[in-house]
Amino acid sequence: MTEKELRRMVIGSHWLNNFLLTFKILFESITQVLLVYLIGAMMDARREKIKMIFLFMLASFILKAFFSYFSSKSSHDRAYSQLTELRVKMIEHLKKLQLGFFKEHSTGELTNIIQERPEQVEIYLAHGMPEIMAATIFPIILFLAMLFVEWRLALAMISGLPFMFLTSVLS
Repeated sequence: MTEKELRRMVIGSHWLNNFLLTFKILFESITQVLLVYLIGAMMDARREKIKMIFLFMLASFILKAFFSYFSSKSSHDRAYSQLTELRVKMIEHLKKLQLGFFKEHSTGELTNIIQERPEQVEIYLAHGMPEIMAATIFPIILFLAMLFVEWRLALAMISGLPFMFLTSVLS
C-alpha cells in the first residue's frame, strides 16, 4: 500500500462530521448574536421581546448541544473505525513479510508499532480534524451573521483578514 492510498484510507470522507460540526458552530453563533439582541431589548425594557429572544436563545443552545454531541460522537466513531482498519492492514502486511524480518525485530517492537503508532492517527482524526474544520467554518459563519447585524462591520472584519494573516505568519 502506498502512502497516498494509506492517507486516503485514513482521512477518507468526513462529510457527516463536517455537516454536524457546521450546525454546531451555526447554533453557537446564533446564541451569541441573540445575546447582543437580548442586551439591547433589556435596555429598551420590552418584556415581550426579551421573552422571545430568550426562547430563541434556549432553542439555539439546545440545538448546539445536540449537534455538538453527535459531531463529537461521529468523529470518534469514524476515528476508531479507521484505527481498526489501519491495524488490520498493518497485520496483513506483517503476514506477507519474510521470517528474517521477525528475527531482526523483537515482538515488543512490533506490538508497539501496531498498538501505539495508530493512536496518533486517532488523535488527529477525532480531535484535530474537527478543530481545523471549526477554525475554517467559524469565520465564514461569523461574517454571514455580521452581515445581518451590521454589514459595515462585516466588511471591516473581512478587510482586516490579510493584516491578521501577515502578523501571524511573521511572528
